Amino acid sequence: MKLRKKIGLTLLGLVTMTISGILLLTLVSRFNYGIDNNYNVTESGNCSNETAMEPMEAVSDGSKQAQETIVNDGALSTAKELLDLEDYSEAPADNGCPYFIKVNRVQNVVTVYALDEDGYYTKPIKAMLCSVGKNNRTPAGTFQTSDKHEWCSLVGGVYGQYAYRIDGQIMFHSVPYFSMNKGDLETEEYNKLGTSASLGCIRLSVADAKWIYDNCPSGTIVTIYDSDYEGPLGKPTAEKIEVGSDYAGWDPTDPDMDNPWNQGMPRILGGGLRTIQRGYTFQMACGVLALDGQGNDITSEMTVVGDVNAMKVGDYPVTYEVTDALGNKTAVSGVIRVVDTIPPELEIDTEEITLNRAQSSEINCIASIIRHIQVVDAGEYLSPDCLTVDISHLEGQSEGRFSVIVWAEDESGNQTDKKKISVSLDREAPVILEPEQKSFFADSTEELEQMLSEAIVVHDNYSGVKDVRISWVQETDEVYSVLVTAKDGYGNVGTVFFQDFNFSYGKNE
Repeated sequence: MKLRKKIGLTLLGLVTMTISGILLLTLVSRFNYGIDNNYNVTESGNCSNETAMEPMEAVSDGSKQAQETIVNDGALSTAKELLDLEDYSEAPADNGCPYFIKVNRVQNVVTVYALDEDGYYTKPIKAMLCSVGKNNRTPAGTFQTSDKHEWCSLVGGVYGQYAYRIDGQIMFHSVPYFSMNKGDLETEEYNKLGTSASLGCIRLSVADAKWIYDNCPSGTIVTIYDSDYEGPLGKPTAEKIEVGSDYAGWDPTDPDMDNPWNQGMPRILGGGLRTIQRGYTFQMACGVLALDGQGNDITSEMTVVGDVNAMKVGDYPVTYEVTDALGNKTAVSGVIRVVDTIPPELEIDTEEITLNRAQSSEINCIASIIRHIQVVDAGEYLSPDCLTVDISHLEGQSEGRFSVIVWAEDESGNQTDKKKISVSLDREAPVILEPEQKSFFADSTEELEQMLSEAIVVHDNYSGVKDVRISWVQETDEVYSVLVTAKDGYGNVGTVFFQDFNFSYGKNE
């Protein structure tokens, strides 16, 4: 019968635990950066009939402000530091451009990084929804941008705004249009932002495509990669357009003065339901865009009100508010949903565990194993009762090397990968053989002990003999009883009492 034992509360004392405080993020923050992001995708493009734009030498004031933005927004106070899984060790060094762009093909997220004080692009300042190519048609790798075009013809007889070449026919650009008319948007394709939908290019909302177009000069480094991690700012919320509605042909983020979405009152886009992972970094206004009645970006004037406990699963209501230069106010309600879909991880501090007879009982065996395991979930160490240890391979065995299977499950039901731990088992004590010779003549006790050690054979077939102790007790004039105690390499102890030994000493004793 297999034994799969859930570790109970009685074993809590066997593992070091870390008690973490609860992170309460109380936010009433004003954002000091320009456009916040909506992502998009691109098609394979051919812009041979367009005029290439000159690389921009200057960065707008809004972009400079964006460089000051930190991962958790300036207003966040944290009882526990949130986790950022981004690998900054591979961040490129300053190449003369203000930003570095990463495109996550798995999550359809674009994250923009600014320079840190050491001259590396490690400061995440902006995230955008995008649509990369279906079936990995967007190539992975690191590239540098080149030419850019306000309009560009795309494969399939469609067109894109703010097209910016990454490599070959792969470009950043807006969601496609049926014609070079800003009111002729492919609305169904716009509603696919955040999913893989293009023929290879990276589609973006007009606002985001224009931001890259305006703020990232030719030569900007772009890395396209795959990861389940959304990025240090999180993934923005998609803004959907109702197909067939009056303004469905226009991208609602387009700053064009003729955009009919601009009705003279401020608008806030991307402030709906947003999902973040428990315990990981995020930005409260990630992807939320505030526009005045004429389509000008006023996201820097937006405030967010709400409490988010990023360490606890649940729905947290927030409100996005903005007032334009004319005093017109707009507020949008949203929800930040904290979920836990990432399994914990096992930290095992040894490659092999040795167990002797006393340690190999069911309870002691499990206790010995979990001493070497810690379970980490979102930066917190979990109680050992989330561990399961399968010791069935040890059942009925006396010695040898065996595999024990361990795994853990968090409160949300996420389970770690099952891992094997090698257990070297020795349940047998050393064997002590009674000698045939029982009469000894010695000049000293030291010599007698040496003679007895050579006469009494002790062996251990698995972990070896580590220590042997011999003592004796006089029963009659020259008759003695001998006690032999032996310990093997794993700590098993064997004891034997032999009788009827004859000892004689020389004149020195």
